[in-house]
Formats: sequence, structure tokens, C-alpha cells
Amino acid sequence: MVNKNKDSSLVIFVDELDRCSKDTIINFFSSIEAFIDIKGITFVFSINPFVVYPALDKISSLDSTNSMLNSDEPYYEDSSGKLFIEKYITNFITLPVSNDYKEFININLKQALKSDVIDNISNLITSIAHYQTMTPREVKKILDIILINSNYFNDFTTTQFASLVIMKRYFKDCMKLFNQVPENSNALIKDIASTYIKYSDTKIPFDVFSQFIAMIGSSSTYTVKSYSDKIDRILYYV
Repeated sequence: MVNKNKDSSLVIFVDELDRCSKDTIINFFSSIEAFIDIKGITFVFSINPFVVYPALDKISSLDSTNSMLNSDEPYYEDSSGKLFIEKYITNFITLPVSNDYKEFININLKQALKSDVIDNISNLITSIAHYQTMTPREVKKILDIILINSNYFNDFTTTQFASLVIMKRYFKDCMKLFNQVPENSNALIKDIASTYIKYSDTKIPFDVFSQFIAMIGSSSTYTVKSYSDKIDRILYYV
């Protein structure tokens, strides 16, 4: 196509790489080597570096003894995956990261939930977004989980269920909050929070902790603990 018309060019947009397996990402970049230098062809990649860079670490030509290869961080500035991908991408454009999802959440929930429930969900997610990186796709998955599954958790209100789903997604140690609560206690969380529940037992920021306790407060610790594993299984693929 390009060779037949010297005045034309071909632009190929590649999206969703961060949703692929590591092997697929590796095979993709290995395959395009045959096309990347052809005059008249331009590739535009949309990537999430937290996913793509670690996947490419394993095929980097860097010495495997490089200390950066053993980093626990999912995305680091001098990673071998980043250096590898720079061979293919000549111009980088970084999209701004949003930490205000209120309008996005309202648009997705306003037809299904009451405004006060939406406000609670929106405030909790927006607070967490100041401390952890989120993407609209990820937030949409969480909202879908809340809408689809809340009716199957009859002992929770939608607000209670949503708060636990959100907290277990972003703070995996949030259940440590309830470690000091007497076993099989059926007391409401709001009634025992000041005695047994301490935010210092986890890495949860205080403003997020306060919102979570307010949202889950009318539920019992027994109910929260009994549903914890089931919610983990629902969140497995998020």
C-alpha cells in the first residue's frame, strides 16, 4: 500500500496492550520489528507503563544481573522494559492522571442508584484516588461489580457492600481493622469502632478510614467477616 503511493502514509493505532498477557506483549513487539522502520508507516501505541514495562523486562538485552531487574516496584524509571520500548517509541506523550471521578461515577450510576448512595461511593473512590493510581476502566469495573452483585449480599445495603468492595480492592489489609473485634461479634461497627477498630493497624489514610467506617457502620463485624472471602473472589479478575 505504501510502496504504490509514495505520497501517502499508513498510521496504525495499537490500543489495549495493557490488557494482554505478558507473552502476547512480548510477541507483539518482537513481531513489529519487520515493519517499524518502513518509510511511510507510523505506529501509535497507547500503553500503561505499569503493565507493559514489566512484561518487556524479560526480553531486554540488558545484563540480567542489573539490580533494577530485581526491583519490587512495578514501574521504575530505569527499568530494562522502559529502555527496551524506547527503541520503538520516539515521541512520548503522557496523559494527565485524574483523581476526581465524581462526574464519571455519577454518569455510570445515576440510572440505577439513589443520589446519596452515589455520593458515598463517589467520595470514597475520589479520596482513595489521591493516594493510589486509578484508571477509568478500572473504576468502571468496580462500579459494574457493585451494580451486578449487590443484590446477592442481602445482609448489606448497597452502600455497605460498595464500601467493602472498594476498600478490599485498594487496601488489601483493610480486614486487619477488625482483628481486635471479639470473635463472632454481632455488634454494629459504629457502636464498637472507637473501642476495637484502629486505623493505625493498617496503611489506610485517615480520611479514607473515616469514610469507610461511616459507610459500613450500620453493618455488623460478623457480616463483614463472613462475606470477606466471597468479595475477594469477585475482585480476583479486576
